Amino acid sequence: MPPTSNDMRIGLNDGWTFAATEIPLEAPDANALDALSWRASIVPGTVAAARRSLDELKDTNGAADKSLGTHDHWYRCRFPTPDTQGETSLCFAGLATVADVWLNGEHVLHSDNMFVAHDVPVNGRLRDDNELLIRFHALQPILNQRRPRPRWRTGLVKAQTLRFVRTTLLGHIRAWCPPVIAVGPWRDVELVITTGVRVTSQSVRTAVAGDSGVVDLHLQAESTTPITGANLIVGDQLTELGVESVATGYRVRGRAMLANIDRWWPHTHGDQPLYPARIELLTGDGTTAIELGRLGFRSIEPVNNTSPGLVVNGVEIQCRGSCWTTLDLLRLGGDPAAYRDALQTARDGGMNMIRIGGTMVYEHAEFYRLCDELGILVWQDFMFANMDYPIANPEFLASIKTEADQFLARTQNNCCLAVLCGGSEVEQQAAMLGLPAETWTNDWFALDLPALCHARRPDLPYWPSSPTGGDLPFHIGPGIAHYFGVGAYQRPLEDARLHAPAFAAECLAFSNVPEPETLAEMADSALIAPHHPTYKASVPREASAGWDFTDVTDHYVERMFGLDTRELRYADLERYYQCCRVA
Repeated sequence: MPPTSNDMRIGLNDGWTFAATEIPLEAPDANALDALSWRASIVPGTVAAARRSLDELKDTNGAADKSLGTHDHWYRCRFPTPDTQGETSLCFAGLATVADVWLNGEHVLHSDNMFVAHDVPVNGRLRDDNELLIRFHALQPILNQRRPRPRWRTGLVKAQTLRFVRTTLLGHIRAWCPPVIAVGPWRDVELVITTGVRVTSQSVRTAVAGDSGVVDLHLQAESTTPITGANLIVGDQLTELGVESVATGYRVRGRAMLANIDRWWPHTHGDQPLYPARIELLTGDGTTAIELGRLGFRSIEPVNNTSPGLVVNGVEIQCRGSCWTTLDLLRLGGDPAAYRDALQTARDGGMNMIRIGGTMVYEHAEFYRLCDELGILVWQDFMFANMDYPIANPEFLASIKTEADQFLARTQNNCCLAVLCGGSEVEQQAAMLGLPAETWTNDWFALDLPALCHARRPDLPYWPSSPTGGDLPFHIGPGIAHYFGVGAYQRPLEDARLHAPAFAAECLAFSNVPEPETLAEMADSALIAPHHPTYKASVPREASAGWDFTDVTDHYVERMFGLDTRELRYADLERYYQCCRVA
């Protein structure tokens, strides 16, 4: 639920401990739990991040022990009940991946989607001193369950039953990611006490009309005292909103026409004016404010119905950038300074778009806020990739609808969002196996998800998959391409102009050389060679190919510099790495 100025939000991020057990405990048993080996943990975070903080992991690959998937992991903490009175909820922003929660011995939540947030009412369940317990189920027994067979098998992951589990594919894609699976409370845990006004739903849409900015607002709220009026304040402009009493509380809605609004642009084309915005609800108890962050105003649309090119504020934009990888595989995120450093580097390098692919996670709010500020467009995949998802299962379909709607709701004020995409390589996977066109997609990507996107973000274009378009989705040319001619397939540089993909959502596929500090860590301060097993373990590769992406880098070093990379590694390893970085 959107926060108000009357809310008290207490972060439950301190005092957590965790323990692992190979023998499942279906419910908390004090004696059995006390017998476990409990250690300090980081929340928000994961088991792998906690183990790293305890110096149990020497490197990311070292986190890849099987216990992350074969053992249950328990988290617990204690917290006092605050004196403030009001409607009280435990809020879990993300639990990875299948979890059960007990408060003071009472089961209060089951979660089976790491991308879904939960608000659990706990009025009457709190004591002076409270114990919170979370059981994170071992994933491997869940993957071992018998399930209906998919229409096609993907080579991306080993366990085909993973298509039933709503978790990140990071850690499951052995070809290019260390097998560190997500386990733990990876997003915030809070105790929220609401007094006076409680917002139950909120829709904010921005648009432009000439030199004016347009804000359409629709809000539902409950209140202990009558809501007698409401205002929307954007910058220094105030607009009165309509308030009506309904069976479920109060409905607040209206349209603001804001004069002399400057438009938001990608940084390559202009400035990024953002206007602080808030709603003020007038009640018998005073004024309750709902902060909306900073709003940007821009128009965005595809060049046409068959091209993913973008027109922003009436100007066709040349999009250039890269695919985003989570800043920390163990934490599945980063602190604000790390986000700013990475995104500022991308901006300074000339990137005006970043794509979050369907094999990652939905990013933290700070990521989108900084993209607003820095003028970086975001191509957003939903977290689906390569698999035949079981949308005929009602529980699964309901879960992914909640997942998508929650993401769209929490990013509804971010003007950086430019494209919404169903996922990565779902159409391509089926098409490359030679299956008929009617099997390439399903009603989720073709009907349900675009309807959800249009309801929340009618300002954004939607594409069902990446790649898509043309007679076959993986053809280079029309629609969205994943182009690896120059790169993985070692074609000459002219190939990029010859095939001229209209829009490449993925491309290149080189193996980057780690920074010198990382190379030193790999070899205990000696300069490690690229054939060393520790180095090779981190090199991405196609599972069925007889080469890896270091071979691709070597190919272009030889082509660009006229060098024999094998001889260069023998003679001058440091120069070899320098040439690889330049290439």
